[in-house]
Amino acid sequence: SVESVLTASISDFFVALSARLDERPLDEDVLVSVLAVVDEPGDLSLVERIGVLAPAGETSPHAKGLILAEFHTWLDWFEAWLSGRVGPGPSDLHVATLAAAILGCGEAAIRVWSKSVVAGEQPPAFHVGLAESLGHLRSGLLVGTPSA
Repeated sequence: SVESVLTASISDFFVALSARLDERPLDEDVLVSVLAVVDEPGDLSLVERIGVLAPAGETSPHAKGLILAEFHTWLDWFEAWLSGRVGPGPSDLHVATLAAAILGCGEAAIRVWSKSVVAGEQPPAFHVGLAESLGHLRSGLLVGTPSA
């Protein structure tokens, strides 16, 4: 079925993403590692998969649900990976928050990029949006000076 093909494609994407993250240096900043897996020439297949899967999520509510379900299934693996990278200091809640925030950055970048693709626009490369989104996370999502 179309559903099983889409689910398998998404699952394969996360298997490849996990493998690439595991290959990153242990002492590398986790945000640098995340960006590197889609920014390096060896990872173009990941970007190509995003290019195929993301517009499906924008044009079909059912496909969007399948993609989001796989995102959140992968979150368990990502939390464990982050725990191994950040060491014993941060609490489980801290690691879970970081994992959800990084995943949210990826999801935001995918959504903005794929909406442009579906609209027939030529957006910047996906990794550019992901880098910007991760930059917002790194800066604490500050948008300006809060009013008094």
